[in-house]
Amino acid sequence: MKRFLKRALVTVLALGILGGGAGAYWLMNKEADPSLAEAGPPPEPVMVDLGSFVTNLADPGGRRLIKVSVVVEIPGGAAEASKLEGIKPKIRHVILGTLREMFSSELEAPGGESGMSRRIGERIGELMEAEGALRVFLTDLVVQ
Repeated sequence: MKRFLKRALVTVLALGILGGGAGAYWLMNKEADPSLAEAGPPPEPVMVDLGSFVTNLADPGGRRLIKVSVVVEIPGGAAEASKLEGIKPKIRHVILGTLREMFSSELEAPGGESGMSRRIGERIGELMEAEGALRVFLTDLVVQ
């Protein structure tokens, strides 16, 4: 009986060592997921110039004007940028509407310009069905 227990113990240990070695070999030599290899790095962001906008602000009397040039950073690369080009008239309409809702006092307050660019980015992101707001840069800004 002792002999049988010795053989059984040696067999179990040998199988355990072989199984551990085979598992280690499999883990070290398994190939990467092909879907991850094909994806590659994310595309570089693309800057799209939307041009200049001149409109009245929401101040009483409608005598305050704003002129602003807008550039949008599109994170999805050229494919997303072409999507933006397809809806450019809608985007211009949304930007003009956003500017017309603003008061000169909002723009003069600390953080007014960044708040305006953030609001424009959120609204363009909604139109493009993007995740989150897009980055908007104001390259020219005059309030008169």
